[in-house]
Amino acid sequence: MFVVDALDECTSEPELTDLILSLAQALHDPDLPVTHILFTSCSETHISEVFQNEEVRPLLCEIPVKTSGEGVAYIILLDSADVNTDIYIFLQHSFTKLASCHPDFPQPTREELEQLASRAGRCFIIASTMVNFIIDNKDKDPHNQLQLMLKLMSELLPGTEVYKLYDCILSTCTDPEWAYMHLSIVAALIDPLPISQILSLLGPGLGRDVQTMLIQLRSVIYIPTDSTLSINIYHSSIHNYVSDPSHCSLPQICEHNMASPHSLLAESSFHFMMKNIPETMALLDALSELGGQSQVMQAQDPHHASPEVPDREIIHAMNAFITFAKEAQKQSQSSSDAVKYTHQNWVVHLSHAPNPWDNTFKHIFQAFWNHHLLSWLEQQWCLKGLWSCLDILSEAQKLAKVITMLQV
Repeated sequence: MFVVDALDECTSEPELTDLILSLAQALHDPDLPVTHILFTSCSETHISEVFQNEEVRPLLCEIPVKTSGEGVAYIILLDSADVNTDIYIFLQHSFTKLASCHPDFPQPTREELEQLASRAGRCFIIASTMVNFIIDNKDKDPHNQLQLMLKLMSELLPGTEVYKLYDCILSTCTDPEWAYMHLSIVAALIDPLPISQILSLLGPGLGRDVQTMLIQLRSVIYIPTDSTLSINIYHSSIHNYVSDPSHCSLPQICEHNMASPHSLLAESSFHFMMKNIPETMALLDALSELGGQSQVMQAQDPHHASPEVPDREIIHAMNAFITFAKEAQKQSQSSSDAVKYTHQNWVVHLSHAPNPWDNTFKHIFQAFWNHHLLSWLEQQWCLKGLWSCLDILSEAQKLAKVITMLQV
């Protein structure tokens, strides 16, 4: 039996389609032993459409829960099942486990557990977030957190979407608007980073209180005890929640013109790189010297015979390049996560910014492109190699052409 978990987490719809169709073709093979494949997924339109494909549909037998049926595979609709009991057991187990660490923690009553399980609305991510809110906030008394969660959830209808719970959690932060902004930035990161590196990237202005804000969001963000490790969003619904400020019902957020996290990260990346890129041209100098010696050799022997070759000069040029390569390796090993991140991803954030060519962005992009590009190229070559540089420059050139067109 094979289990493919969380199909809805696959961000590439074509790849997802190819996966399901390939497995369906394999199941049609008469020489294949009896095989079962279990998919788990939230209900998504594009996933349902794939399962209606003429190659896939004959392999499925859609059945209600707690009955049996025939078929190579089954669709089990948990939406039709009463999972409140399972969530109740999950909550009860979580609070019992908490009591082993906090002997003074009074266990919630059966009515309180039933209330929380009912408000979860058959959605385990809501139940899990409730538990995180109560247990993982190490600066708050878990009993007080439980009472606060009961109060917050009592104001919501059973089965309320998870966004409403996230609204409630944000409302408990000292500055909900600032917390929302930092949460959206963390969700927009291409690669996760430690809090200290996020602070370095954002700088003292935008990064102000970033650690305080994120710690208040422990229920939706995993923050490891080792500060050198990266933080992570617990569930993909957070990405959807912060993708559009209208998803949040808090007035200080939905009524304000919140800046795009990609715009903030792009601008911060430019400022960070221009401040931290060393003004060295060792790679270009080494390549230039090698190129000069090559031209000398071709001028002396255009037919590639074997006249006298300026061995001393060539050896000197090769040594210069080897020296650069060794220093580049040391440099790449010692570079901070923030340096590696900004060098690799600035163009991604710029391309995703909703309005990347306002006056602020045009000014900072042109300053980077005209005065720091060669230094960035050298350092990125050290960090990720030539092909990475070419990929990023190709995308950046498209963006630069847009600037030129807008200026005409």
